[in-house]
Parts: sequence; C-alpha cells; structure tokens
Amino acid sequence: MKITTVKIPEEMKEMMEKLIEEHYYPNESIIVREALRMFLNRHRNVDPGISEIAQRTKELVKRREEERKKEERRRKEEKKKNKSILKLVSVHLPERYIEYLERLVKMGIYPSRSEAIRVAVRDLIRRELWKERRYSRRMLA
Repeated sequence: MKITTVKIPEEMKEMMEKLIEEHYYPNESIIVREALRMFLNRHRNVDPGISEIAQRTKELVKRREEERKKEERRRKEEKKKNKSILKLVSVHLPERYIEYLERLVKMGIYPSRSEAIRVAVRDLIRRELWKERRYSRRMLA
C-alpha cells in the first residue's frame, strides 16, 4: 500500500471523525478505502478503448466539468462567507486504487486524484448519514 495525502474540506473531516467516534469505521484510511472501493466499482466499466464507453465518458467529462464549475462558484462564495479550510488527510491506499484514480484523471473525468477521493468520501458520508437517518426514523416509528 502507498501513502497518499489529500486535502479535504474541514466539514468533511469532521464528519469522518464523527463516523470514527460512533464506531462506524476504525480510522480515516478505512473510510477513504471503503469510499474508493465503492467509487471505483461505479467507474469500473470506464475503458477508453470501447466506443460506447468512450462516448459515455465524454458525456461524463462534460457533466463533471459543469459540476466542477458550479462547485467552484459555490466554493468561492463559501470562502467569501467563512474562509472554508482544507485539512490534510494521509491514508494508505492499494496501488491499484491509485493507478485507477490516475486513469480517471488522464481520461479527464476528474481534474485530480484528490478531487476523485473527495467525491468518493463525500458519497460515502452521504450514504452513511442517509442510513443513520433511516434507522433513526424506524426507531421513532
């Protein structure tokens, strides 16, 4: 495994710490690896050599670019409001995860490995919080 360092928003880091405190995950590396496992599984069929996949990839790239621009505008606004801070997180990742992330970056789907990791972690946190809310509702019913 290789150590990779990624900057993530402070709020995301706090949510990761909450998942650790509540014993959902033992540490940050496990959270990021689990997030990437699910993330890479969703992207496993992305192969530039296959025309249909290549077309979908181009569409994904275009969509991601639009989302990235929207996110960039949102971040600029957020920075103006509260100077959002990025925190460094160092994690151990399998080499094949890093290779696959590099492939997604080369294909233009994500601007960097860090951005892909942030997307993966964000998706995992959303999923965990959704499960937590659903469980809480069931307990209240």
